[in-house]
Amino acid sequence: MTQLEKTEKITINLGLVDLGQIDLLVQEGFYSNRTDFIRTAIRNQLAVHKEEVKRTVARKTLVL
Repeated sequence: MTQLEKTEKITINLGLVDLGQIDLLVQEGFYSNRTDFIRTAIRNQLAVHKEEVKRTVARKTLVL
């Protein structure tokens, strides 16, 4: 199974200003498309909260 097959589609609603800014970055070549921008933004936020995620996973998997 490839990485693409392991993805799940989601739907998000964005304001026109935010979407316009994303489109400008795509047009300027910073990102290949909107999906690339959004995926990168999500990964960046997950990296910011990496330790919190680790602690939560450890807490949730702890069996007493």
